[in-house]
Amino acid sequence: MSKAASSNPNNGPSFQAPRHRPRWVTASICAVAAVLLGVAFIDYRPEQVPLITTNPTDHNAVGLFGAYVTFYLLYWFGVGAWLVPAFLGWMTYVALRNVRQLVATRGVAVLLCLLAGAGLADMVGGFTGNYFPKDLGGSVGHWIYNGFLAELMGGFGSALLLGIIY
Repeated sequence: MSKAASSNPNNGPSFQAPRHRPRWVTASICAVAAVLLGVAFIDYRPEQVPLITTNPTDHNAVGLFGAYVTFYLLYWFGVGAWLVPAFLGWMTYVALRNVRQLVATRGVAVLLCLLAGAGLADMVGGFTGNYFPKDLGGSVGHWIYNGFLAELMGGFGSALLLGIIY
């Protein structure tokens, strides 16, 4: 009888990589926040916020919390605020499926994407209305483009830089 080439009865590698367990708490928090913010954004109208009108005539489906959070996100990030529920949904998926990839750098990348999107939206400009309290880019986009990049790099250089970051 011939001798076996290896004493390992397994056909795979001699060690198994550690299996990371899903982060259920993180996934649950992100999922609830994504759903609440998504519904709040869909149901938002400026008449819901007491900051715009002294007598709110409409109610948000998520209540005052949804109206205020939506108002402030639109005030800070403009049209880019619509990405926040999508990013929270993505973080839910990552917390359940790709647990090793849920690190601080992903959060920094999301923040950079929001900032670059606000700057790009502010470059469009010229939008007047109550839905976006501080134009399409919000106050952050206004600071990034008009307060910093417009004079430093001009329109083309700013669009190129913000587009690459985005």
